Amino acid sequence: MSTVNGYIQAFSSFNILDQSTINMIALMEKEIGNEYSSTDLRNKAIALLTMHNLTIFNSNNNAQATGTIQSEKEGDLSIKYGFSGKTKFKDDFLSQTQYGLMLLSLNKGQFFKPRTRANAWLT
Repeated sequence: MSTVNGYIQAFSSFNILDQSTINMIALMEKEIGNEYSSTDLRNKAIALLTMHNLTIFNSNNNAQATGTIQSEKEGDLSIKYGFSGKTKFKDDFLSQTQYGLMLLSLNKGQFFKPRTRANAWLT
Protein backbone atom coordinates (compact mmCIF):
# COMPACT_ATOMS: atom_id res chain seq x y z
CA MET A 1 0.00 0.00 0.00
CA SER A 2 3.00 2.31 -0.20
CA THR A 3 2.06 3.55 -3.68
CA VAL A 4 -0.33 6.41 -4.41
CA ASN A 5 -2.75 4.02 -6.13
CA GLY A 6 -2.55 1.61 -3.20
CA TYR A 7 -3.57 4.32 -0.74
CA ILE A 8 -6.41 5.49 -2.98
CA GLN A 9 -7.74 1.93 -3.29
CA ALA A 10 -7.46 1.36 0.47
CA PHE A 11 -9.10 4.61 1.60
CA SER A 12 -11.72 5.31 -1.07
CA SER A 13 -13.86 3.98 -3.87
CA PHE A 14 -12.33 6.22 -6.56
CA ASN A 15 -11.41 4.39 -9.75
CA ILE A 16 -7.64 4.68 -10.17
CA LEU A 17 -7.98 3.87 -13.88
CA ASP A 18 -10.35 6.79 -14.52
CA GLN A 19 -8.65 9.55 -16.51
CA SER A 20 -9.81 12.30 -14.14
CA THR A 21 -8.20 10.42 -11.22
CA ILE A 22 -4.98 9.92 -13.16
CA ASN A 23 -4.89 13.63 -14.07
CA MET A 24 -5.58 14.67 -10.47
CA ILE A 25 -2.76 12.43 -9.19
CA ALA A 26 -0.35 14.08 -11.64
CA LEU A 27 -1.41 17.55 -10.47
CA MET A 28 -1.17 16.67 -6.80
CA GLU A 29 2.33 15.19 -7.24
CA LYS A 30 3.46 18.66 -8.33
CA GLU A 31 1.51 20.29 -5.50
CA ILE A 32 3.06 18.12 -2.77
CA GLY A 33 6.60 18.42 -4.09
CA ASN A 34 9.29 16.95 -1.80
CA GLU A 35 8.03 18.16 1.57
CA TYR A 36 7.95 14.71 3.22
CA SER A 37 10.75 12.78 4.88
CA SER A 38 10.08 9.47 3.10
CA THR A 39 8.67 8.25 -0.19
CA ASP A 40 5.88 6.37 1.61
CA LEU A 41 4.71 9.51 3.45
CA ARG A 42 4.93 11.52 0.22
CA ASN A 43 2.79 8.95 -1.61
CA LYS A 44 0.26 8.96 1.22
CA ALA A 45 0.10 12.77 1.12
CA ILE A 46 -0.39 12.76 -2.66
CA ALA A 47 -3.16 10.17 -2.35
CA LEU A 48 -4.92 12.09 0.45
CA LEU A 49 -4.76 15.39 -1.42
CA THR A 50 -5.97 13.67 -4.60
CA MET A 51 -8.93 12.08 -2.79
CA HIS A 52 -9.68 15.40 -1.06
CA ASN A 53 -9.87 17.27 -4.37
CA LEU A 54 -11.83 14.52 -6.12
CA THR A 55 -14.32 14.51 -3.25
CA ILE A 56 -14.80 18.28 -3.46
CA PHE A 57 -15.16 18.26 -7.24
CA ASN A 58 -17.47 15.22 -7.31
CA SER A 59 -19.65 15.79 -4.24
CA ASN A 60 -23.25 16.82 -4.58
CA ASN A 61 -24.58 19.26 -1.99
CA ASN A 62 -21.53 18.83 0.27
CA ALA A 63 -22.28 15.14 0.83
CA GLN A 64 -18.75 14.57 2.12
CA ALA A 65 -18.43 17.87 4.00
CA THR A 66 -17.12 18.05 7.52
CA GLY A 67 -16.92 20.73 10.14
CA THR A 68 -19.36 22.45 12.43
CA ILE A 69 -22.90 23.25 11.35
CA GLN A 70 -23.06 26.93 10.42
CA SER A 71 -26.69 27.00 9.35
CA GLU A 72 -29.57 24.55 9.33
CA LYS A 73 -32.99 24.84 7.72
CA GLU A 74 -35.79 22.58 8.80
CA GLY A 75 -38.22 23.07 5.91
CA ASP A 76 -35.89 21.95 3.15
CA LEU A 77 -33.66 19.94 5.46
CA SER A 78 -30.59 21.81 4.30
CA ILE A 79 -27.49 22.00 6.46
CA LYS A 80 -24.40 24.09 5.72
CA TYR A 81 -21.11 22.82 7.14
CA GLY A 82 -18.02 24.90 7.63
CA PHE A 83 -15.58 26.32 10.09
CA SER A 84 -15.60 29.60 11.87
CA GLY A 85 -12.95 31.25 13.95
CA LYS A 86 -9.29 31.80 13.33
CA THR A 87 -7.96 29.15 10.99
CA LYS A 88 -5.39 29.27 8.25
CA PHE A 89 -6.76 29.17 4.71
CA LYS A 90 -4.99 25.86 4.06
CA ASP A 91 -6.51 24.33 7.20
CA ASP A 92 -9.94 25.69 6.29
CA PHE A 93 -9.71 24.26 2.78
CA LEU A 94 -8.41 20.85 3.86
CA SER A 95 -10.96 20.60 6.68
CA GLN A 96 -13.78 20.23 4.16
CA THR A 97 -13.30 16.46 3.71
CA GLN A 98 -12.20 13.48 5.75
CA TYR A 99 -9.19 13.05 3.46
CA GLY A 100 -8.13 16.65 4.02
CA LEU A 101 -8.37 16.14 7.78
CA MET A 102 -6.21 13.02 7.45
CA LEU A 103 -3.64 15.08 5.50
CA LEU A 104 -3.64 17.78 8.20
CA SER A 105 -3.02 15.05 10.77
CA LEU A 106 -0.17 13.66 8.66
CA ASN A 107 1.34 17.14 8.34
CA LYS A 108 1.36 17.62 12.12
CA GLY A 109 3.59 14.56 12.46
CA GLN A 110 6.26 15.92 10.14
CA PHE A 111 9.36 17.64 11.43
CA PHE A 112 9.37 21.40 11.48
CA LYS A 113 11.44 22.82 8.66
CA PRO A 114 13.28 26.14 8.93
CA ARG A 115 11.60 29.12 7.31
CA THR A 116 12.73 32.53 6.13
CA ARG A 117 11.41 35.77 7.60
CA ALA A 118 8.92 35.86 4.73
CA ASN A 119 7.58 32.53 6.07
CA ALA A 120 8.78 30.62 2.99
CA TRP A 121 10.24 27.12 3.24
CA LEU A 122 14.00 26.82 2.95
CA THR A 123 14.97 24.18 0.42
